Amino acid sequence: MNIDDIIENAQLKGRIIALDAQVETLTAEVRCLEAVIRSHERVDCLLVKSLKEQLLEVDAEVARLNSPIANSEQENARLKAEVERLEKLEEYLQNTLNQYALDDMRLQAKVERLTKAGGDLVTWVLIMRHNNPNDIEDIRLVILNWNAAKGVRS
Repeated sequence: MNIDDIIENAQLKGRIIALDAQVETLTAEVRCLEAVIRSHERVDCLLVKSLKEQLLEVDAEVARLNSPIANSEQENARLKAEVERLEKLEEYLQNTLNQYALDDMRLQAKVERLTKAGGDLVTWVLIMRHNNPNDIEDIRLVILNWNAAKGVRS
């Protein structure tokens, strides 16, 4: 093995350490977003389980990579492949985080819309009850309007 191979091997090890740190950061972000999603009762359990399994695989691979490594051309090729795999995993995790962020924004907008619609309906019922205290049809209309605001078909 020549000095160039040794240098390249060391550079690849450094890149793996940097990617490992990025994966840990993304893992922490995924965990935060999982908590947000759970609070909105919109977690995709299978996807989260798959991500956790992938992260466990990455952790196991990083531990394996941190063990004493033989300096060889095969090892350099394996390290290059590992760097490429970790970069793809990082991109996938980033895309997943972006999707969770979009889902969270959609859910927050829906909560705001429903909260406003609920407030508007309460105000409307109070006005209608004040103007027509004996009209039960108003209550039925409130229920229909509320269900429409929630996206429920009657």
